[in-house]
Amino acid sequence: MCCHSIMWKEERNNKSSSSSSIPTFSICCADGQIKLPEVRQPPPYLGQLLFGGSKWRHFHDRIKVYNSMFAYSSLGGKVDKLINVHGGGPFCYRQGGQNHHQMGTLMPTEGQKPRFCQLYFYDTDNEVNNRISAIQTNKSKDAKDRPKPEIVQNLINMFDEVSPLAKKFRQARDRFKEGEPPELKILLKESSSASGRPNHITPSSEIAVFIVGENDPNIGDRDVILHLKHGGLERISFIHPLFMALQYPILFPRAEDGFHTGIRYIRTASNTGKKREHVTLKEYYSYQLHIRPSEGMTLRYGRRLYQQYIVDAFSIIEQTRLYWYKTHQTTVRADMYKNIRDHVRKGDDDPSSCGKSYILPASFTGSRRYMNQNFLDALAICRAIGHPDIFLTMTANTKWPEIKDMLQYTPGLTADDAPDVVARVFKLKLDQLIHVIKKKNFFGRCIGALHVIEFQRGLPHAHMVIWLHPDDKPKTIQQIDQIISAEIPDKQQDPHGYDAVQKFMIHGPCGKLNMLSPCMDLKRNACTRHFPKR
Repeated sequence: MCCHSIMWKEERNNKSSSSSSIPTFSICCADGQIKLPEVRQPPPYLGQLLFGGSKWRHFHDRIKVYNSMFAYSSLGGKVDKLINVHGGGPFCYRQGGQNHHQMGTLMPTEGQKPRFCQLYFYDTDNEVNNRISAIQTNKSKDAKDRPKPEIVQNLINMFDEVSPLAKKFRQARDRFKEGEPPELKILLKESSSASGRPNHITPSSEIAVFIVGENDPNIGDRDVILHLKHGGLERISFIHPLFMALQYPILFPRAEDGFHTGIRYIRTASNTGKKREHVTLKEYYSYQLHIRPSEGMTLRYGRRLYQQYIVDAFSIIEQTRLYWYKTHQTTVRADMYKNIRDHVRKGDDDPSSCGKSYILPASFTGSRRYMNQNFLDALAICRAIGHPDIFLTMTANTKWPEIKDMLQYTPGLTADDAPDVVARVFKLKLDQLIHVIKKKNFFGRCIGALHVIEFQRGLPHAHMVIWLHPDDKPKTIQQIDQIISAEIPDKQQDPHGYDAVQKFMIHGPCGKLNMLSPCMDLKRNACTRHFPKR
């Protein structure tokens, strides 16, 4: 493995080659074309909180709260907080709408408490109390759920020591205490060197704050200045090297550079004729999410914060794809889909409904045309070869040995903390199932199969319909019983089937035997699925 990441052999590119050939992989480092700086181990105190220590349980359960205390920017978007209220599945982080990061000014608006980056600059004599009050709600909480002042103070000391961003704000604070300057600001200028990495700004007597810039209509986003007093929030460019470090200081305690447009491929024998020269967003984050035991694992041990980071990264990738379609409407021939004449033919003479619109073609996953095309393709298959014969479902199992083997490289983490590992194993298992059905004719000769994947309680779940050859369709009761059974398998004749049904297909125990079962309605003290039944 060129990047030393842990992979399964089934994820290799050359599956059709002989077993003796050297496997190559592309989902991690594109077979050696991508090389990012090695991730360092976290600072000692943060390492104690992440990997062990007396307060690790408290910190892990509230890691998103502690991260919000020290974040320099705010996360824009609608977070679904009800998804984890009901049900006993793993923790899920779901966000809708447009996602973006924003920063304000160095000084809070009159009458308001300091928040985010202002906490590094304003009233630092009471910084611990300010940080705790900035994230507390009006609802009363138990003392055990509240952030611990000693942890907050130790994190303040740690960031002041290792984070160049915190040091910049402290410099601005010291300058402000000497006497309020007429125009105090911090500037973070993105200046790329010959290697493509941004130059680090050295300390200077001139204070300036960085931050976001407005989106360039051509693609690049401008550098932004954070002023002492200036109304409104400004949006951070998602291609700024510190885009993620500003939002996730716990995951990037040293303010490590993230993605930017100057990361070049490493020239190998396989990409000599490649036209694209720079690493894409998808390739960058795909490289980051893989497990490399030789590097630091601060990101992965973020647990729930790590899930938020994944969703944030995915939304950025989708945003860039949408931006491409927005600026390349002639390439996708949008004028062939819809124009003013279509409105006239429908009798729609309201000019307000004929404004500027952008077309998403069927090649964009999740778009309306994508869903409609797949739906019509499925109907066309039914029209050509008839109704499907088998409806099959498959759910991910967090106790699969492949998942347990991968988690051995991250001691202390569970499958709930590694949704990417669960999804990868599920994809491999699903591919194996499809291969057994289509190539090895497990149910008989297969002439067609369709499947769709959704997530239930945080775990991937596949629904599949299968068409069999007319000569292999089950026609008798005995043939159907060979495929499906509603009986518990005999423990002596089929011990594997019996164990599987006992573990995964038997409801409960619930009721008086287990009042904490996910199916229990605590108000009625009864099972929501009406078990036990006669």
